Amino acid sequence: LKADSLLRDTLPNTENFILANETLGKGKYIEVEKALIEGNMSNATAIIATITDSNLMEENKRTVMEMIIKMNDSISLTATDTTLLESIAYTPAIVGGTAVYIARGILAIEVDDESLTSSYRMANDKQKETNKNSLDIYPNPAKDFIFIKCIGSITYEITDVAGKQYKQGDFDLQGNAVVSINIEQLLQGVYIVKATQEDCTKVARIVVIK
Repeated sequence: LKADSLLRDTLPNTENFILANETLGKGKYIEVEKALIEGNMSNATAIIATITDSNLMEENKRTVMEMIIKMNDSISLTATDTTLLESIAYTPAIVGGTAVYIARGILAIEVDDESLTSSYRMANDKQKETNKNSLDIYPNPAKDFIFIKCIGSITYEITDVAGKQYKQGDFDLQGNAVVSINIEQLLQGVYIVKATQEDCTKVARIVVIK
């Protein structure tokens, strides 16, 4: 693609796409792979040092590339290295990227992707249910404060039944927590309180009394 001048001149924005990917992690890891194929370990290491990973797939790619470089330098993998590779190998590829297959190759293991993806989804659904059950808004009715019980960081919004916003904000938290929101300035009436943590949202219809 990079060398095909006809394609570069024909497709709109193709050259911009190529240049952008050359500067992003994905594009640079392609250069690392080329260096590894050529046996140029020092060049591969130098390229990796310039990359700032922006997601889990790129982090995994860095890990497996570094393991390949170690093995090519006749350095034995440590128990920690093996554990890292196993954590990648047993991740669904849709989440962990192509590094998942490389890790499996290094460890010489076979993984049933269908059952692994199913288990991952079940665990993810279970976590969502846990988050949902942990999120609570009270009391109702309320007078001066509303409390939100949660796990981790949340965002919240208070509106009237017509959708007019009165308060909104966020709390950067760790673990189980209860946050308080001052509503002394709200007039008596019915309000909608929406709280969101990760991929779980709870909406409560709260009566404010004075």
